[in-house]
Amino acid sequence: MNVISGNVGLGTTSPDHAYSTMGMQIESDDSVALRLTDTTGADFEIAARSGDVLLYERNGKHIRFGTGGGERMRITSAGKLGIGATAPKGLVEIQSSTTPELIFNDTGGGSGSKIFRLSGGGDKFFFEGRNDNSQD
Repeated sequence: MNVISGNVGLGTTSPDHAYSTMGMQIESDDSVALRLTDTTGADFEIAARSGDVLLYERNGKHIRFGTGGGERMRITSAGKLGIGATAPKGLVEIQSSTTPELIFNDTGGGSGSKIFRLSGGGDKFFFEGRNDNSQD
């Protein structure tokens, strides 16, 4: 273990970080991981293996993502994705108290974007497709 200017390095003599001035770097030839566990059964691993980056929950618990002190998205133990939904009913569920929408925006060339929008609110459901840059 090396401590340099407040940085901790495991497997490296010169720990370096792109987004902070202090932190920890773990380095290995092929596989490296940081595993976080608690006494309630949570067992989470962040790893780099054979060129892949992994986020892995080892005991069948949900993985939750949050901002501003609240949960915004989760992947359930069954592999379902909930955005704004803590118990998604389908493979992907988007839930919002205002107007939930799903936007596909192809900016791959041409005179403008190709936009496909699926949204709903109240008792209405909207389906839209157009060729421009406006998302209004």
